[in-house]
Amino acid sequence: MTANIHLIQKQYLHVELNGTESEGLALQRRLPDLIQHSLMPVIEQVLERFSPREGHLFIERLEIDAGVLMLDQVEHKLAGSVAQALEKSLCGYISPVKLSVAAIPGNIRHTTEQQSISEAMIYFLKTGCLPWSFHLTDGATLEQVILGSWREAEKSGVDPLVGCDEMQRMLADATVRKRLVRQFSPILLETLVSLLSSEGRAVMANVLQIIRSSAIPSVDRKYFERVLRETVFAKLAEGYALTSTELIREAWRVMPVTATGYAELVRVLELHWPDATRRTPPRRSGLDETSIAGGHTGAEEEIYFEPMVENLPGPDKKSVMRSAHPDAEEGLYIENAGLVLLHPFLPQFFTGLGIAGEDKLLQPERALCLLHFLATGQIIAPEHDLILPKILCNVPLEMPVESDVALTLVEQEEAAALLAAVIRHWDALRNTSADGLRGTFLLRPGKVSLRGADWLLIVESRGFDVLLDRLPWAISMIKLPWMERMLWVEWK
Repeated sequence: MTANIHLIQKQYLHVELNGTESEGLALQRRLPDLIQHSLMPVIEQVLERFSPREGHLFIERLEIDAGVLMLDQVEHKLAGSVAQALEKSLCGYISPVKLSVAAIPGNIRHTTEQQSISEAMIYFLKTGCLPWSFHLTDGATLEQVILGSWREAEKSGVDPLVGCDEMQRMLADATVRKRLVRQFSPILLETLVSLLSSEGRAVMANVLQIIRSSAIPSVDRKYFERVLRETVFAKLAEGYALTSTELIREAWRVMPVTATGYAELVRVLELHWPDATRRTPPRRSGLDETSIAGGHTGAEEEIYFEPMVENLPGPDKKSVMRSAHPDAEEGLYIENAGLVLLHPFLPQFFTGLGIAGEDKLLQPERALCLLHFLATGQIIAPEHDLILPKILCNVPLEMPVESDVALTLVEQEEAAALLAAVIRHWDALRNTSADGLRGTFLLRPGKVSLRGADWLLIVESRGFDVLLDRLPWAISMIKLPWMERMLWVEWK
């Protein structure tokens, strides 16, 4: 039987000592190792016994008293005392044999697997991050988990969006729609439209069938499909009846005038929806007066896909750049904290690829995906994995970005060369491979938080961190040419 995963966001150990100052200092030095190797395992065992057979338990706050111990008995008895006190406290709320949902008090909440996934999706669409308590199993993507949850709900005869009343309301937010369309595949997007409105599904299917069977160039078609998806979600949020003519009219209204393929797009739209295209001419700006983000390469595609951050209107850009994630002060948990090791190489790397110039990033979304590729070797960059890359690229944490900018072979080769250069300059790594560097140092858990005007990154330590003593460059303070905030790093 597979053990459950237990996550604790914050853990405090308060100790009062009746002794000398030297004894107190000695105990303080012993406690970190004691917590890691003695307390954590017994806490894990107790939590496992109280885990529900299905779903998840969320405990807002839990205080226990481990009693009084003699100083010379701390190593031998503290773990047992903590386990006993924890079990006693949990027994006061829930039974380790059978979870009684009705008996759970206010600060303990039980959710089904489907509810947890739905809440994670909503949180992600709002913030671009995942809740600290939500854990994706190795190899699983957020989209796979969401689609799997919807399929299981339908098999059980349950509405996949039950308890997600907030979902439709959220779609009124342009930022949510942008993130939804940029981060998920057409399969998930079309499934969501179907769940929200069978009428909307039929309208969208009809429009897409006509568009896809036309001779509209691929770049234009994909762009227009994106505009259509954002538009259909906006209309569904309004709760009005949707027709194909209304959908095309609204999508056409926000389409920019482009050079490539424009004539064919006009011809197809006028042929099938003449009223929709003749009444409202297209604007030159993208949706919501902001250019569509993308970062694709190629002369044709650059007409459409320009970095979102660079194209924000002047006044709004400053406010967005200064804004922070609602949990930024509390702290955001990441899995790629070791990316900071690469900071001396990044300015030249991005400049050489034409992504940066004159102390600013010209294509921030390509930079984000390249940082993700450096850390993982993967070309698809889920936004929830881009917290630290956004900080390093001076992109607001809540700014929706592309997950796939179609990294070129040249960019991937240059990234591999960068990792090879890091290994070559850091002689302690010797013959380490790029994947070895990733697994040992780059893919490292950490916590990033706002501290005043700056960012603070605390990196989880590992045994082989002794090699950091031979790192030939400093990592405690990082501010790349385009960064507005200093990033302080604590890596012990």
